[in-house]
Amino acid sequence: MRFPGKIPQGKVCHEMAWSMDILPTVAKLAGTEAPADRIIDGKDIWPLMTAAAGATTPHDAYYYY
Repeated sequence: MRFPGKIPQGKVCHEMAWSMDILPTVAKLAGTEAPADRIIDGKDIWPLMTAAAGATTPHDAYYYY
């Protein structure tokens, strides 16, 4: 990811996150919220993207089949 001045260059995150986290993250950055009329599985991962100290995944588990 690239966002000069916001996302540090050359960092690697080993926490669990995936593409469905983009909607709630971008919504928060835009000053709004994800739709409330349906279940949104994604979570805000801004702390992971910015390499915030002590940031951990907002997910308890990742289920797939």
